[in-house]
Amino acid sequence: DRVDIFVYLWSYLRIIIPLAYMILIFGLLYKFSPCTDKINDITLSSTLPGAIFASLGWMIISIFFSYYVNNFGRYAVTYGSLVGIVLLLIWLYISSIIIILGGEINATIEYFKVHGYKIDRERSLLFKHIKSL
Repeated sequence: DRVDIFVYLWSYLRIIIPLAYMILIFGLLYKFSPCTDKINDITLSSTLPGAIFASLGWMIISIFFSYYVNNFGRYAVTYGSLVGIVLLLIWLYISSIIIILGGEINATIEYFKVHGYKIDRERSLLFKHIKSL
């Protein structure tokens, strides 16, 4: 009976605990890595949207990528062991895009907090397109 409870809890905790650590690590990365004079103005809570996005995105992309490599990619037959290095580089590239997008989300939210949630119509490509119709 206790074993069943542990197995049930562990099935959720084995996903929640690494996700929480990833959110914390990305939050710290987004707090301390920007090159700005206002480093003390960046709070850990203000980095949460990007950290949550990066953590969930990284986990989802890793799951999809490993599923693809295991089920559809039969590269090793054709290209040999070199394919492992190429696949690692592709995964690192996709992961870096996810991490950068998390930082961009934080920067965009901070920009809107400082400058307001208005869109400059003169700089908007959508507005220029509608205006030309």
